Amino acid sequence: VDSYNLYSQLEKHPTWSPWLDSVKMVDSKESVWTLSSKGVTLSWRAVNTVEEPGKCIQWESITGVPNKGKVTFTPVKRPEGTEWCQIELTVSYDIPGVVAKISQAAFVSRFTEETLMGDLKRFKTTLAKEMRKVRRINQAA
Repeated sequence: VDSYNLYSQLEKHPTWSPWLDSVKMVDSKESVWTLSSKGVTLSWRAVNTVEEPGKCIQWESITGVPNKGKVTFTPVKRPEGTEWCQIELTVSYDIPGVVAKISQAAFVSRFTEETLMGDLKRFKTTLAKEMRKVRRINQAA
């Protein structure tokens, strides 16, 4: 299990993104995302526009909440020789009218950034657990 392989399993995103209710694959490129927060439920369809295994995933919504983004995975060697992965996530979105009226744009932006940072921390924890499982299986074999 590596960072890219886990992240590319879109249906697992609710594991580390508690605000996501579900992600369902329509086919190998298209997915349906549903989120709920503070009594508001939003959903959208997205399509992966670029997939470079081990390196990058880009997506764009095709219905619902307008959003697009990119996540890159860059292997980095530490001076002591160990390798880790740097993950960079970029997301852009248009705030739906109902949400924009409820909240100030700056608040929504800050909330979104904090939420995504929390998701990345939980992703790191999930990845570490998956890697420990794989190590145990390999050691038992």
